[in-house]
Amino acid sequence: FMKNTNFTIALDRDAHQWAKTFAAQQTTPAKGRRVYLNTLAICAVQRYLDCVCQLQLNLGDAGKPISQGFMDVADLIVPGLGKIECRPILPGETVMLVPPASIDDRIGYVAVQFNESLSQVELLGCVATLTSESIALKDLLPIENLIDLVLPSELTTNLGEVLAGIFHEGWGSINHFVTDDVHLANQELVLRNITTTLSNSPYESIHAFTAGKIIDLKVMLGSISLLLLLGLSKEPDGRMKVRVRLYSAGREMQLPANLQLVLQDDHGQVKRQVHYEQPTNFIQLNYFRLESGTRFGIKIAFEEHSLTESFVA
Repeated sequence: FMKNTNFTIALDRDAHQWAKTFAAQQTTPAKGRRVYLNTLAICAVQRYLDCVCQLQLNLGDAGKPISQGFMDVADLIVPGLGKIECRPILPGETVMLVPPASIDDRIGYVAVQFNESLSQVELLGCVATLTSESIALKDLLPIENLIDLVLPSELTTNLGEVLAGIFHEGWGSINHFVTDDVHLANQELVLRNITTTLSNSPYESIHAFTAGKIIDLKVMLGSISLLLLLGLSKEPDGRMKVRVRLYSAGREMQLPANLQLVLQDDHGQVKRQVHYEQPTNFIQLNYFRLESGTRFGIKIAFEEHSLTESFVA
């Protein structure tokens, strides 16, 4: 299972001044303190989303002084999708508490843990839905899952169509990618006779795969260009047999260290994953079999950045 990689954000003078401005409009010190922490939590989540996906967000009720006074609210509006709740967590707390009014009225909830001096926070994780007003911090999903909640969902790729040669949303035949890309053609020649430790068997050619798609994983200083490959076949019992491989499609011949390739079920739970602590020629998920109609995701993650492709068998 993938380790939850927390994201740390420094709270500078501007963030604290913004929080003080809202807090000063409250009628009691207790309300002011609550609004102060809520505002800092919002600021941290807003900066995280701006950093990883340049998402434009708006303040919800947390931006209205009257609402702040009557409600414990720390919401950000994702245009066209809904609100995310940014809940402050103080040192020593092990549970994220959510006000009743925010239950069933959010597309996601984020736990924002403060240090003692309120100089920085850690985004501990997130969750899409809640069935009660509290959740243990240990039960939260990794914070990178927030990207999947706030970005418009990608179209689901039908594996049956891909196997039949019907391609959408950037997918294409393997010949298209290897023939048109000198880098990939050269890489195929270099790797063809290498025995891979991934499966202890001779290297399986790129041409053994069914389809590919170029993916740009957005990172802090630009992007990492990748080629995602699918190897597909139908089993006698009707199940779909699937293999997934990932190459570099940029100037670098190797994938960066600690790039993760993850198989998720339709609820976002990790079923299988692979990554290496050193740069490598490619990474892959060896064959798995799925019943017809099964939905799943392939997640590519690097540091705090991630992208998920959705599929149906």
